[in-house]
Amino acid sequence: MTLDEMKSKWSKENDGGNYDELTMQKIVKDRVRKHTNTAFKYFWAAFVLQNGVYGMLCYVILKHWADPFITLPALLGIAIFIPFTVMMMKRYKSMGLVEQSSMIDFVQRRRELLENFYRFKKRYELVLIPVATFIGIFLVFELYVPGGCLDLSCGCGG
Repeated sequence: MTLDEMKSKWSKENDGGNYDELTMQKIVKDRVRKHTNTAFKYFWAAFVLQNGVYGMLCYVILKHWADPFITLPALLGIAIFIPFTVMMMKRYKSMGLVEQSSMIDFVQRRRELLENFYRFKKRYELVLIPVATFIGIFLVFELYVPGGCLDLSCGCGG
């Protein structure tokens, strides 16, 4: 089928493809809302994860308050997550505000907000993931492995 035949067929099936301004706005806003809802699903998953991390690290701090070898890495873990949480909440709050503007401005603003957040997320996680992983491994070994991380004499054949 040629492009003209497909266009003709589509026009016949869709009342000539003519939509009024309100119908077009509804279609566009529905699509934007779908993408925004996907981003909000990420927000809630990340927010729950971060609160879990804060809770676990606070528990470690309270339980091992007298041991700075445990407390300081846990505090560092909390400190590296706070900027991401604050920025994420600010960006999503701005996305949640309903904007009354032209359709083009509405779509461009939503796209800009999503692009800015995901660009920030990508850059921040380049640092966050390795540091958080190191802190998590360090704390697990210090708390649950006899001798901890720094004990190199594991008694393995030596």
